[in-house]
Amino acid sequence: MKHFYFLLFFIPFFAFSQTLVNESFTYSDGTALNSTTNWALFSGNTPGQIIVNSGQIVIKDSMTEDIEAAFSTSDITGNIYASFDFSVADPTSYTGTDFEYFFLFKPTSSTSYRAKVDIAAFSASGFKPGVASSSSTAEVIWAQDLSYATTYRMTVKYNTVTGQSQMWIDAATEADTSITTTIASTIANIDAVAFRQAGASPDQTITIDNLKVATSFANTLSTDVSNADSFSLYPNPTSTDIVYIAGMEGSKKAVLHDLMGRVVLKAKIKNQLNIAGVKKGVYLLELTVGDRKSTKKLIVK
Repeated sequence: MKHFYFLLFFIPFFAFSQTLVNESFTYSDGTALNSTTNWALFSGNTPGQIIVNSGQIVIKDSMTEDIEAAFSTSDITGNIYASFDFSVADPTSYTGTDFEYFFLFKPTSSTSYRAKVDIAAFSASGFKPGVASSSSTAEVIWAQDLSYATTYRMTVKYNTVTGQSQMWIDAATEADTSITTTIASTIANIDAVAFRQAGASPDQTITIDNLKVATSFANTLSTDVSNADSFSLYPNPTSTDIVYIAGMEGSKKAVLHDLMGRVVLKAKIKNQLNIAGVKKGVYLLELTVGDRKSTKKLIVK
C-alpha cells in the first residue's frame, strides 16, 4: 500500500495597521469641503456650508450640512480608530439639554451610525464630551471639564464585533485614561467617517483639524503629510516670528510652500525657523536632512 503524506505549511498572519483617512484640511481658504476629492454630502439640505479656513473646519449647530469621507479600503471590521484636534467655543449660555452629536462612523449609503460623539455637558467652567455606540445622546461622559477655546486631541474607537465605543483625550498610548460605552451595538462593517451639524441647545461651535482614521491606535497619532521622518513645530498655529522645530536632528534645509506650491521661504536651519514677513495663511514646511525628508502644515496667524 502506498502512503501519501501531506505536508501542511502554516503561513503566519501578521496584523498590520491600515490608514483609512488622513486629512489635514490643507486647502485654500474658502474651499467648501464637499467640493474636495475626499468628502461628500450624506445628509442635510444645504451643501457647501462646511468651509475650510486657516487649514481647519468649523462645525456649527446653526447649519445642516453633514459630510462623510469614505475609507481608502471599504468594509472594515474589528477595531477602527479616529483622532482629530478639536476646540469648543464658549456658548456663553449654558441652559438646554439638546446635545447633538457631531462625529460618527458609518457605512456609506447608510444611516446606521456608530461611535457618536457629542458635547454632553456645558458650564461656565468648561465642557465635557461624551460618546455613544448608537444612541443619539452620550452613554458615557468625560469626567473632567475641558476648557473652552483650547485645542485637544480626541481619539475615538469603535469595534464592529463587540459593538462598543471608547474615547480618549490627549492620549499618548491606548493604555491612557479613557471612557467606554457599556451598551453594545454591533454592525457588519464600517467604511466612512463623518461630521454632522444639527440644531443644539446650548449652541455649539467646534473647530476640527488633523483627522486621521486607522485600524490601530498608534497610527492615528500623526498626520504628517510625509512620514519619511518626523518632526514637530511649535507654536503651531503661530503669530510669532520664530517657529521652533523638534526632531530631525542636525542642520536642515527648510522650504516653505504656500498651497499653490509656490516657494515662500528657503533657509538652512538647525532648531528654529524665522518666518518674519510671512503673511497669514496655511503653508507646508518641508525639511530635508541628507536623504531624509518630511513635510508638515504650518498655520500663520
